[in-house]
Amino acid sequence: MVLEKMKKTAHARYKWLRQLPRPSTAEIFEKYPRLLDSGVVEQDFSETVNKSADSLFCKWPGLAPQLVMYVKNVHPQYKTSLDIIDMGGSGGGAREQQDQDDAEATEEHGDVKLSQMETEALAFAVLPLVLCGRARGKKGKCSVFESVKSFIDVKPEGTDMAFYLKSVDRETHPQPFLLVIGSRINPLQIFVIVERQALQFNTMTKAVDYCFKLIYVLDIEYQPACGTTWEFLQTNVYGIAGKCGVSTSVGVKDILVVSDR
Repeated sequence: MVLEKMKKTAHARYKWLRQLPRPSTAEIFEKYPRLLDSGVVEQDFSETVNKSADSLFCKWPGLAPQLVMYVKNVHPQYKTSLDIIDMGGSGGGAREQQDQDDAEATEEHGDVKLSQMETEALAFAVLPLVLCGRARGKKGKCSVFESVKSFIDVKPEGTDMAFYLKSVDRETHPQPFLLVIGSRINPLQIFVIVERQALQFNTMTKAVDYCFKLIYVLDIEYQPACGTTWEFLQTNVYGIAGKCGVSTSVGVKDILVVSDR
């Protein structure tokens, strides 16, 4: 019933969100408190932005291994930059929910075989590394650390979520963004953080897909530090052009050569 009623108001909501003056995220959720209910954001995206709502799920399994190979060539020290220690092996949380097919589909990574799910998670992790964003309010690129953290924040097991959510600074770390607890490759928990709420998902692909659609549904500008990462997904996975009026960066063009193979 919620989905049905929200579907009827999707286009009116789309216009209201884009009128001047723009409502804040808090005002949006105050007027539409059911917007974060299961399935509503995905439905709004499909109704008002792009009917090809499953693009990431269709393309990422094939694109992820190519991106991993690409980053090995252009950024051989990526594991150090991403502070990755574990590469494969047993994990918890989302890892335990992996299908048998994923367990059989592996990507060679040095001497370690990564499952399909691990490869897809690693591909998301390396994107802001090779597509470094720009510094906030300044010319030029931001640091690799800022680019990576703004896209996917990583916290250790046992993190106090209530304290973490209260400590999120809207100025230095605008929402929405992704948070993983544990490991980038085998996360124990995966969240999308928005308005100091933590929405949990069981795979990185589902979380990234939701976060992207939430950005569009709420009509939020990309965070400068990871804007190029979202731009790559926007134009080359979802097939949407012109959200931010920025040209395709050199890094994106390089990866496009890989993705077209």
